[in-house]
Amino acid sequence: MGNRPSAAPLQSKYLPWLLLLAALPVQAAVYRCGNSYRDTPCPGARSIAADDLRSAQEQDEARRIAEQDAAMAATLEEARLAQEAKLAKKLQTVKAAQTAQEAQARKASEKQAAAAAKTEAQKKKNRYKSNIPTSKPVKPTLPLPPG
Repeated sequence: MGNRPSAAPLQSKYLPWLLLLAALPVQAAVYRCGNSYRDTPCPGARSIAADDLRSAQEQDEARRIAEQDAAMAATLEEARLAQEAKLAKKLQTVKAAQTAQEAQARKASEKQAAAAAKTEAQKKKNRYKSNIPTSKPVKPTLPLPPG
């Protein structure tokens, strides 16, 4: 097949470490520090026995309930995200309508301002026209002789 190194040298190299890891306690000590719990002691800490005294059936039940809670949380999150997306779309529609309404109001206001300016300009124009005679000047005529 080829020159493959055998597994025996690797096993003999790591075996002492594996045995040492296996000899370590599975659960570390738990310390109560005031109102919190830690795996390292603190000043005034008390060591707490944190063994799980529940039966296998109780542990399975707790695991099943935790899985149900996780599934319910995922379902609720999906519903929340869908509702947020729906509300965001509705908000976007409302904002677009509001923007269009504001643009229409601004356009009407500009139109009204332009009409007012035009009226004011017409008034000014008419004010100056009132001093100018509107009819042609009449030429003085000589009186006609009688008869």
